[in-house]
Amino acid sequence: MTRGWALVLHRIPRQAQRLLLPEQWQQLSWHAGLLASIAAIAFADYAAGSALNFPMLYFVPLFLAAWCTTLATALAFAFAAAAAWLVSDFYSALPESGAFYHLREGAMWLATWALFVTVLHRLKTALAHAEERFV
Repeated sequence: MTRGWALVLHRIPRQAQRLLLPEQWQQLSWHAGLLASIAAIAFADYAAGSALNFPMLYFVPLFLAAWCTTLATALAFAFAAAAAWLVSDFYSALPESGAFYHLREGAMWLATWALFVTVLHRLKTALAHAEERFV
């Protein structure tokens, strides 16, 4: 730690010092960016109406979540993506389509995205173990 950071951290209470660690800011920025991208995709899905459906676009932020965060966090983002898709699809759908149809399709996408992030996170873990073995 450089002298400048030591002077700054000395004046800040201990409870607030935990919020200033670079790793936590990086993790928070990842989470905020992933949530913003999920919200942007949900808004685009809502704006497109019932003619176009964009559930495949959610794979991009979920890939980043599975690769750069923990498995529990990636599964939480998969749940958030399913909830965002369900809300956008429910409000942009035709009035004659029933609620059961939306819930069933939302459950299918949740299962797909949860399986995707689980497999991808395990692949990342296996690659890390294989790299350790060969080093």
